[in-house]
Amino acid sequence: MSHDPRFDELAMAYLTGGITAADMEDFERRLKADPAARSRLAELSEQELALRHIFVHAENRRRFASHADTAIAESRRASKSRLPRLRRTRAARGQRVRGGSTLWIPLTAAAGLLLCLLLFVANRPSTDSGRVAVASKDPVRPGTDTDGRWPEEKARPAPKRPVGNIVYVAEEGAASREMRIRRHDGDREERLPLVEGMPLLAGDRIETGPREPDVEEQRPVRAAVELAGTTIDLADGTQVETVSEEELRVDRGLLYAVASSERPAPALTVRTPHAEVRAERATMDVSVASGGTALRVEKGSASMQNAQGAVQVQALQKSVARAEQAPTPAVAIYASAFWRGRLGPAATAPVEVEPAVLGFTLIDADRDEPIAGFDPLPPGEVVLNLAQLPTRRLNIRANTEPESGISVRFDIDSRLRHKLEQIAPYAFNGDTDSDYEPWTPTPGTYVITATPFADLTGHGKPGKALRVTIRVQDR
Repeated sequence: MSHDPRFDELAMAYLTGGITAADMEDFERRLKADPAARSRLAELSEQELALRHIFVHAENRRRFASHADTAIAESRRASKSRLPRLRRTRAARGQRVRGGSTLWIPLTAAAGLLLCLLLFVANRPSTDSGRVAVASKDPVRPGTDTDGRWPEEKARPAPKRPVGNIVYVAEEGAASREMRIRRHDGDREERLPLVEGMPLLAGDRIETGPREPDVEEQRPVRAAVELAGTTIDLADGTQVETVSEEELRVDRGLLYAVASSERPAPALTVRTPHAEVRAERATMDVSVASGGTALRVEKGSASMQNAQGAVQVQALQKSVARAEQAPTPAVAIYASAFWRGRLGPAATAPVEVEPAVLGFTLIDADRDEPIAGFDPLPPGEVVLNLAQLPTRRLNIRANTEPESGISVRFDIDSRLRHKLEQIAPYAFNGDTDSDYEPWTPTPGTYVITATPFADLTGHGKPGKALRVTIRVQDR
């Protein structure tokens, strides 16, 4: 597109943080409708950063020149105050040599030449390549560092260049108001709204708003970015930092990365608080929570490593890394286990048999493993004495046929739909990549029902349900 003055005006207002709500709507509409507008925004973003760097440098030069002029003026005043004394000294020397020698004539000429040279140097305008020498008791100019330069005059980082761009932003909603990019320029932080087509700079922090309550595996996509041929979908509750064209830092949240099949894409590195994931032309999802980092590879392969160890994860495999623990060995998973962003759940083959819950297993939520003697829970009423169990942090897993590809609804007592689980393992109190959420019951009697469904919504035809009665004691 030819340069539209109105679009340039909107873009500069957006980049400087002075855009109004009405103009923001017009700006987003233009970006979504015209790919050339997105390219123009990236160009203006680079120009704005370069101009900001130039203005700061010019201000430093102005301050330096002002200080140099002040120092020169002080030096001249000091020279004038010494001039009468110098003349008296020369007169005394002239009386001593008058009539005896003519040596004073060339010496006077040389001194005058030297004085002219000094005045010429002192009045020469300052440049970037040189500085005026100023006689002073303190060789360091006031307000500067030990090398004689203003702090702002020190080496400043070069203007940042784009490392990627925003390719998708979810429609307007309550959560969209809390989605933003936090961008640092020196000591200043800018908070910019997410806009499709917006360029991303190294060091930008993307926040996709809060995690939506009551949403488990099929979390909504809030935004998507592209870095050097890899498209990355970001779920709600995600915080990432664009380190470079080939690296992301993820503090928390969920992402789905797909390397382009149309052009070469360099290896992508994803750093989390628990591990480093490196993938070459892989399709994968990475989930980061306080309990650890889970890597699931759909296509290709990726590595996960930390100070305690490393593991290679192949297609349709998963590994989990926790704080100060080596990544777990890769285990096989089903295609339906992936969070696939805007692509949605992978298609699964129709279930040819009626889904059924075959039994229950009591889980130690601290170790994420079955408790001996309760795998499976015995039929009839089950008595659990908290004082005799290895932990009070429990969970209950429903064992199903088939083992995955279905959904299971848990009800407790008269409360329907306590939890809907769409991905195996099917846990009564929920889990994140087999990291079971703890349930510490108080003494009493609980009736838990697990109902399987052939689809993932929990609204279709139910399969064979199973009920267990648990009596909890603490003595």
